Order: sequence, then structure tokens, then C-alpha cells
Amino acid sequence: MIETLSKDDIKSWVLQNASDNTELDASELDHVATCLEHIYRWYHKGYPVGGFLTAVIRGNFSEICFRADSTNRKVLYLYALFLTNKLPSDYKEKIGLRVGTKPTTLLTLCQDILDLAEHGDYSCGNAANGLDEGQVSARRMLDNYRAILKEYW
Repeated sequence: MIETLSKDDIKSWVLQNASDNTELDASELDHVATCLEHIYRWYHKGYPVGGFLTAVIRGNFSEICFRADSTNRKVLYLYALFLTNKLPSDYKEKIGLRVGTKPTTLLTLCQDILDLAEHGDYSCGNAANGLDEGQVSARRMLDNYRAILKEYW
């Protein structure tokens, strides 16, 4: 049976699962519940999600840390619990991350390119050997994306 969750159900779930040492005020609770609702709607209805939630769904720890706001930093563990307990186990397949084969959807690829253009690669910009580490990493990533895009042409 498919579980149907409302935003109020998700808020209740957050309150039940937040650890005793994590205090959320009403606006923070609403914010976290909204984010979790977006993940839920993404899975069940194809609702678009932004960079932070895409990183959460993909399980990309670095991106999650870079993109999390101050509220979400307090409750990152709730996202792991929610994905594990409230979404079917095939959720990674929906974003194109099958274990082992790792197919990339065109939409995911475009989102990654836009994110890279907007935020860079978060490198420290170490200027070793006259080349910025971030530029080298970004160039490598774009070359990788070009190779993947060729599959779609």
C-alpha cells in the first residue's frame, strides 16, 4: 500500500523524529517540513527540486553541506531518516543513480551544469603550478559532461 503524506503529517513526523537536543522554532519546523514535502512530491508527482534537495536525494554529502542553510544543517539526519523510512527504496533510480551503472538523465545533467556555472566547484582555489585548482576541476567536470551529452545527440 502506498503511503500518502500531507504537509501536516510530515510536520508531525519531524517533531517525532527530531532528537531531544535539536530545537526547532515554528518557522524552522515549517521550513524542514516543506523541504521534506518537496522530496515526497518529487518522488510521487515529479515535482522539481532545487540544488540542496537534489544533493540530498543523490546522497552527495559535500554538496549537501555546501548547500544546506542554517536550519537544515541542524537536522541533516532527518533527511536520511525520511529517505529511508518514507520513500520506496527505488528513489535513487528516479534521479538516475542506479547502483553500479549510474545512468544520468538529461535533466539531471543540465541541473549539474547550471549549478557548476552558478557556484563553481567549491574548491579552495589553490593556485599550484600557476593553475587555479577550481578551474582545473571545473574544466574536468565540464569535459565529463560533454562526453555524457554526446550520448543524447
